Amino acid sequence: MEQRDYLLRQAELFGQVLGKLLAKLLNLKNQEQSSAIEITDQAFSEDLGLDINALTALDTNDLINLLIAENKFSNENLERLADIFFIIADNSSHEERNLLNKKCLAMYESVEMSDPTYSINRQFKIEQIKNNFCIE
Repeated sequence: MEQRDYLLRQAELFGQVLGKLLAKLLNLKNQEQSSAIEITDQAFSEDLGLDINALTALDTNDLINLLIAENKFSNENLERLADIFFIIADNSSHEERNLLNKKCLAMYESVEMSDPTYSINRQFKIEQIKNNFCIE
């Protein structure tokens, strides 16, 4: 029972941190990409004990498996992380943008398959990534 409560608290913490980070990134939309990455890296390392550079370096399937299996990310948290990567990708170099968008697409599609609730916003982002970045 205690372990389950701990896992629920961890999932809630991830959601809170990702939500705060997303709000900060949306406010930085017109600033340099390095600021967005610095804020993301700081929030991930301080609040979640995760390294954003290590996460982005992982294979997409390994990343999703790690977040769901080991870090107990919910669909909501996985979608928030995809939103964060989506914002960072917007101001990244071409190569990094493609890498981040592939990860975003995989995360959005993973949520799409496992979440019974349809999200027009999520579907819009999936289509935007597919159409604008020629990702298969």
